[in-house]
Amino acid sequence: MKYFLSFLILSGIFAQLFAQEVKIREEDNFWRRRVVKRIDMNEKINQPLHNHALDVMTNSKYVERNGLIVALLNGAEKGDFVAYNPDTGKPMDWQTLFARMREQGGVWEDNNAEIALAEEEDKSSNTFASWNEEIEEQEKNSFLSYAKKQKYAPQKAMNQQINYTPYEQEFQIVEDWIFDKNRSVMAYNIDYFQIIWSDPTGISRDKVLANFRYKDVEALLEKTQWQNRMNEAETRNMKEIFELHIYHGIVINVSGREVQTLYESQKREQEMIEYEHNLWNY
Repeated sequence: MKYFLSFLILSGIFAQLFAQEVKIREEDNFWRRRVVKRIDMNEKINQPLHNHALDVMTNSKYVERNGLIVALLNGAEKGDFVAYNPDTGKPMDWQTLFARMREQGGVWEDNNAEIALAEEEDKSSNTFASWNEEIEEQEKNSFLSYAKKQKYAPQKAMNQQINYTPYEQEFQIVEDWIFDKNRSVMAYNIDYFQIIWSDPTGISRDKVLANFRYKDVEALLEKTQWQNRMNEAETRNMKEIFELHIYHGIVINVSGREVQTLYESQKREQEMIEYEHNLWNY
């Protein structure tokens, strides 16, 4: 019986350690730090975060199979949750978010669509020019009236497509490291994600596109596939990846203090780990 009780106690401890959202009373916050991690999505361990699924016919239980960034933007487009402006902290609808992407160069124009449209106009302009102009004007007005009723139609014209590449280079996680003095447990609670725009030329500085609260996207993460290309049997959902910390991130900010070098980042992280180790004696 005592071994069974010991097993239950240990199971509860490990469940607390690996649980994403560990609720801790504010008065039990013995030690707390706000940590920002930068994730290089081209690093080997992080590549499954944005790799597309190899076979779309398998593992149909996953709704999103094209990586974390695509899933977050699709969820915002569908209205499942809202994004937050990184400058003001205010929520943004899809129209506003798409406008920010267009300003940052995250939307590309499909010239083939424009050429095809121009060719169709040239073919019909020789004969029924005035009649076609009238029809086109009616169709344009009809489209605009329809677009006003839609949540994202005005921004996604036929010749505009999202270019995900600048947003799939780097990614940031903002989380709270909290030591619970009541249970002597360190909790790593993710507060929100940050989508980063990276200049393909490397000239401009990185820009934060939007923030997504972890609580809002938690349900989506359970339906988003993470697939290990080195082992096709290792298929998980994104929520498990962040709960089990199957990724690598570099500390770039601790409680508002920016980290300037990689050496300093490693040093700050090691200091927090050692401090956590010392707290176990509390």
